[in-house]
Amino acid sequence: MKAALMYGPGDIRYEQVERPCCPEGGFLLKVKAVGLCGSDIRNLLTDSKAGRYPHIYGHEIVGEIVEIDENVTKYQRGQMVYVYPMAHCLRCENCRNGKHECCTEAESYTDLQGGFAEYIAYSATRVERGAIFEVPEGREPIAATLAEPLSSTYACMENIQVSLGDSVVIIGAGPIGVFLAILARIRGASKVIVIDKNADRLALMEAFNVDHRIDSSKEDSVEKVKEYTNGHGAHKVISANPSIEAQQQSIFMARKCGIVVFFGGVAKNQ
Repeated sequence: MKAALMYGPGDIRYEQVERPCCPEGGFLLKVKAVGLCGSDIRNLLTDSKAGRYPHIYGHEIVGEIVEIDENVTKYQRGQMVYVYPMAHCLRCENCRNGKHECCTEAESYTDLQGGFAEYIAYSATRVERGAIFEVPEGREPIAATLAEPLSSTYACMENIQVSLGDSVVIIGAGPIGVFLAILARIRGASKVIVIDKNADRLALMEAFNVDHRIDSSKEDSVEKVKEYTNGHGAHKVISANPSIEAQQQSIFMARKCGIVVFFGGVAKNQ
């Protein structure tokens, strides 16, 4: 099969590799679409797999089950599915307490070969633990890959309890910023402010019913947030980008007793 193999920071090669076999108790997926996450970009550009190259990244995967172990009855050949990246055990203390993101026995996608390839194999552990969802008929696979980033933004909104009357600042007008803005409005935020240094991205945000768009390449974003919040700062500030500078600024955008979220990860050497 064809795959994008990482051999080092920024060294990505499109090569022919051996197609994985269908594992015992698992299934083989033909990849139909795979998203490019910000974490993928960060990993591909840094020495993220030191001593363990080559590696195939890609975890926002939608595909068709083309081979399946005969003992697996929960899924079937020909199904179009979305597979959540992490396989949490749902048995450890953290999982039982509703903190599955802290699962001590999780099967992490970062340790396995990923979806920037024509096929990917899923183990019996994955089948046993689930988090595999059938894509409704007629849904585009590319659109279905957005399920994982959307679920992440939903979790963010839930964890910080964005609610009626909140002022919400989102630093970053990329896809994650779009999801956050939409969800903040749905949850009743009275004011949604989006900040970015990319004018084209900010222009696109007009379609998503935000109250203010701040171009940080031209304006002091901290001062503008204070201006739009009557000098108080925002109730919730979410830094949805890979910038330490933005994370630092976000703290000064929040009001007293406000909440700041570092949603976007940064490279280890920053």
